[in-house]
Amino acid sequence: MVHELALAQEAVRLVARDAARRGCRQVTRVKLRCGELTAVLPEAMRLAFTCASRGTLLEGALYRKRRQPGLPGRV
Repeated sequence: MVHELALAQEAVRLVARDAARRGCRQVTRVKLRCGELTAVLPEAMRLAFTCASRGTLLEGALYRKRRQPGLPGRV
């Protein structure tokens, strides 16, 4: 859960910063791509996103995670 929380906090920070620059008052949907090799647990990431987005422009946003296959030959 700690791994997912750190990822969620950084994602929320980046999206909130970009949304503020664009003059948005609220973010309603967030889609993340996570590679298979990241070992991100879907339910843990969903909970981490909910916690990390509290009190931000992203609070209450629909969260979707898409699994990205690992690329052979790359580390």
